[in-house]
Amino acid sequence: MTDTKERSASPSARSPQPEISLPCAHGATPVARKQAERVMIAYKRLLFEEMRLTDEFFEDHKKVIREKLRGAAADLARESSDIFAINQCLHLASSIILRNTTHLNRTLDVIRERMPKDKDPATILTIATLYYLLEKAFEEVADRESRDRLKRISDRFEEMNWMIGPEAMQALDLAPL
Repeated sequence: MTDTKERSASPSARSPQPEISLPCAHGATPVARKQAERVMIAYKRLLFEEMRLTDEFFEDHKKVIREKLRGAAADLARESSDIFAINQCLHLASSIILRNTTHLNRTLDVIRERMPKDKDPATILTIATLYYLLEKAFEEVADRESRDRLKRISDRFEEMNWMIGPEAMQALDLAPL
C-alpha cells in the first residue's frame, strides 16, 4: 500500500497500483514490484516446468513449510542466531528439491546455461526454491505478524545477495535496482 507522500509524488503514483503481496516487493517501487513478479515467474517455471513439482505437492506440505519458515523467523529475531535461521531455510528448500529428483539433472542443466560458470547450479536451485516458498507463504497469510516474519527472512537473504552473489542475481533478474 502506498502512503500519502508517495501517492502525491508523481502522476503515475496517483493511479491505483495493483497490490503485490511478494515479500521482496513489499513496500517497493512499481519497478521493483515488476522485477519481483518476473523473478517469481522465472522461479515458477524452474520449479513447475523443469522440476515438475505440483501445486498439490506444495499444498500437501504447506503446514510443514509454514512451521519451518516460522521457526526461521523466530531464530532471526533472537540475537546472534542468523546462522540457525539461514540453515533452517536452506534445509527446507533443499529437502523439497531432494524429494523430487526425477528431473533434477535436467533442471540443473537449464540453470547452468544461464549462470556464470563459477556458480553452483544446486545452490541456485535451492535459493530459487526458497524464494518461491517465501513468496507463496506471503501470498497465503493475511495477518501482519506472519507477513512481518516472512519479510524479515526475505530481507536477511536480500542483505546477503540471496547467497548467490551479484552476477548470479543479475542472471536470475534479482539484481537490486
